[in-house]
Amino acid sequence: MKVTIEPWTPFHESLCWMLSDAYFARCGLDAWRGGAVPHDATSNFGMATQHARFLVDHLTAHAPAEGELWVLEVGSGSGAFAANLLRALDTTCGERGRAIHARLRYVMSDYARKSVAEAAASNALRGHVAAGRVIPALLDLRRGGAPRTLDDAPLDARYDAVFANYVCCVIPQRSLQRRGSTWHEQLVQVVADVAPDHTGGDNPLEALFADPTREHLLESLELQLAWRERDLGSFLQSALHQRVVEHLLVGMEEATVGYPLGFIDFLLDLTERLRPHAFVSVMDYGKVERAELAGLRDRRPEIYGNSIAHETPFCVFDAFGEIAEWGVLRTRDPLRSVQTAVLAPGGGVAETLRESFERHHVMCRLGDDLIDFYDTASRAGAEDEHDRAVRYFRRCVDLDPYRAEYRYRLAEAAVDGGHYRLAIAAAEVGMALDDGEDHDFEFVLGRAFCLDDDFSEAIAWYERSLRKDEHWVTLTNLATLYEREGRFDDARRGYQRALELKPDYDKAKRRLAKLGDRIH
Repeated sequence: MKVTIEPWTPFHESLCWMLSDAYFARCGLDAWRGGAVPHDATSNFGMATQHARFLVDHLTAHAPAEGELWVLEVGSGSGAFAANLLRALDTTCGERGRAIHARLRYVMSDYARKSVAEAAASNALRGHVAAGRVIPALLDLRRGGAPRTLDDAPLDARYDAVFANYVCCVIPQRSLQRRGSTWHEQLVQVVADVAPDHTGGDNPLEALFADPTREHLLESLELQLAWRERDLGSFLQSALHQRVVEHLLVGMEEATVGYPLGFIDFLLDLTERLRPHAFVSVMDYGKVERAELAGLRDRRPEIYGNSIAHETPFCVFDAFGEIAEWGVLRTRDPLRSVQTAVLAPGGGVAETLRESFERHHVMCRLGDDLIDFYDTASRAGAEDEHDRAVRYFRRCVDLDPYRAEYRYRLAEAAVDGGHYRLAIAAAEVGMALDDGEDHDFEFVLGRAFCLDDDFSEAIAWYERSLRKDEHWVTLTNLATLYEREGRFDDARRGYQRALELKPDYDKAKRRLAKLGDRIH
C-alpha cells in the first residue's frame, strides 16, 4: 500500500535532502568509488590542470610574492580534485606552479566527516596531509561560518582562492516560477510503497533512515510535485535575493528557475574571509543562458545513489554579479560537460584574470577530452571494437598517466584485442597506482599471460586474484589451467566452488562434466 511519509512541503525543506545527508554521512568515499555519484567531470586530471594553470596565472600576478597561499575547497567529496590540482601544480605548470605548490595551504572541506577523513587517508593525499599542505576540514555551506578541522578547531584563514565543484547543485535551491505578476514555489509530497504486512508499530520514515545506503532507496519514493502562489518576499526574505531574481527574470512573463539561495548566502558570508585579490570558482552542470528559463515546468531532481541534485542556472550569477557588485566570468558553451564560473567580489575583473579565464577555461578542453575519450573507448569496447577502445584508452593514459582506472580499462581492452604484452605492461603499472579502488589487475594479468601461453604466470596471477575476491569466473579459469597441468583434484574443487557461488554458470558445469572422474 502507498503511504504519505511527507505532506506537501516546499522542496528545499523536503526530507529528501535529509536522506541525501544521511547517505553521504554513511557512505564515505564509497559513494564515488562505486560510480553512483558522478564526480569525474569536475575532478579529472585534465580539468584540474585547467584550474591549476588559471590559479598560477592569477596568483603570480596578484598575490603577495612571499608567504603562505591559502586555498579553500568546499564540497571536496572524493578528494580527487584536490589530489589532481596539487599534482598539476607540481607537474604541468612549470617553475611558477612548483613555487605556488611549495607555498600552498589547501583546506579540503566537506560536510560529511567520513568522506573528508577517508580522502585525507588516501595514498594520493596522505603525504600532503602529513606535510601540512592539505588540511582536512568540515564545512556545511548551509550553516555558514568558518571551516573547522577534524579536531573541531576553527580555521580563521583568509583565502586567495575558493573552489566549489558540484556543490551548487547539491544544496537545496528555491524552485520558483513567475506567472505574469504572481510568484509560485514548488512543493513536494513524498509517498512510499509499504508492504501489506507492515505493522503500525514500524515507522516507515524511521525505516528509510535506518539504512540510507540501501540501493535505489530514493528512486523507490514517489515525488509528487505541485506549485502554490506566494509573495516573493515571503520565501526570499532578503531584499538582495528578491532584487537578483527580479533582475534575472525581468521582461519574462513565464519562467521557471532554481534559485541557489543557500549558495549565494555562502558567497556573501565568505566575503570577509577572502583576500582582496581572491576569486571563487564554481564548476557544475546546468543551464547556460537566461532564455532557457522561459516557460512553466516542474523541476524534478536528478538522483545519484541516494543523493539528489538540481541543475545550476549559471545565468543567476550574472544577475547576482550586477546586483551585489561582484565580477563574473563564465563559460557559455552548452555542449560542455560542465560549466565554470569565476566570481570576484568588488565589482571588477582584472584584465589578466579575464585573459587567463579565456585561455584556460574557454579555449582549453582538457577535462572534456578525458571524459570524451573515456566514453568513446568504453562504447567501442562494448561493441567489440577492441583496437579502437585501446586507442582511446591510451589517449586517456596520455592525458593522465597516474590514474589506475585508465590503465585498468586499457589492459582489459588490450587483452580483448589480442595485444597481450601491452595489456601486461598497462596492468603492471596500473597495479602500482591503484589507490583503494580495488581494480582486479591480478585477474587481467591472469588472462593476459594465459592467452600469451605463459601458463605458470597465469596460474600465479589468478591465485592472487582469488585471494582478493573469490569469483566464479576466476575459479573456473584457474581450474582450467590446473586441469591442463594435470592437477585434476584441484581443478574439480575449483569448478565445484565456482558452482557453489553461481550454480547456473554454464562454463563450470561443462568443464566439470568433461573432467569426470579423472584423478591425480
